[in-house]
Amino acid sequence: MPESSLNVDLQPRVVVPSKILEGRDLMAAYRDMADRRGIDATNCFVNLVSQTVRFGPSMTNTLLSYSAEMRQKQEMRAQEKANCLPVMMSADMAGSDDACKS
Repeated sequence: MPESSLNVDLQPRVVVPSKILEGRDLMAAYRDMADRRGIDATNCFVNLVSQTVRFGPSMTNTLLSYSAEMRQKQEMRAQEKANCLPVMMSADMAGSDDACKS
């Protein structure tokens, strides 16, 4: 594994705890991590945790429902790709390049 990808993968695990040990607010450290990563799913997760802490619902129930939603999204993406496969295969046989691009 290249060194640069290792640093990127471990960065949230190292930076967030170090910022918390420096006295930074937990939610601020998570928001900074989400901003550094730039991934929509990370931003959504941080917002979810922040709202759960602020408004007081059960963290367990919140994370269970969020994980169920994420599994449904992942399954939908997989089904969409699987449904495009026959179209792509027939388009390749016919010599067309514009069938079911994703």
